Amino acid sequence: MSEARAAILERLRRLARGGPDAAEARIAAPPAHPCPRVEGDLVARFTARAEAQAAVVHRLARMEEVPAAVAAVAAGATPVCPDPSLAALPWPAGGRPACRPPSGDDRITLTRAFAGVAETGSLVFASGVHAPTGAHFLPETECAVLEADRILPHLEAAWALLAAELGAMPRTVNLVSGPSRTADVEQTIQLGAHGPRALHILIVG
Repeated sequence: MSEARAAILERLRRLARGGPDAAEARIAAPPAHPCPRVEGDLVARFTARAEAQAAVVHRLARMEEVPAAVAAVAAGATPVCPDPSLAALPWPAGGRPACRPPSGDDRITLTRAFAGVAETGSLVFASGVHAPTGAHFLPETECAVLEADRILPHLEAAWALLAAELGAMPRTVNLVSGPSRTADVEQTIQLGAHGPRALHILIVG
């Protein structure tokens, strides 16, 4: 082994043991990845970005307005809502959703987004018992409830919030930016290729 190689390996061992070189390495380390500056009204920025990707955004003042907004989108179809807290809202007679995971035969699902990203207009979904990932892929239409105070400036803030609130990363994190689409056929955009053909975002608050 050459002297230079031996010196490098010894320095790595000292770093691993937290020796005097460890502090030097921390000081010399590059700063954390810089986050983009997203200024102004985050809700307005998110809305503009989401609508540019063919999502339909609805502004609601209170959570109690969600059932009427979903009923207007569903147009008579029975929504499927895996989240019991949303299924427990005051739904009109005959309009209460089925509180279960979605199947391939369901036309519309109602979901709750973990957060929104103003920089990209994306919804962040953390999977869980009442948040199956199939809700973002199986139906023709997805209605997603997003609380306005959970719209974050950039994706890095969403990762930090996931870590802070959940303690550990969920099994799956889905980022949804508008309806599913593809341009594989003659370079023409086709909606609903791998998931919902329509995405309605209900911003509450």
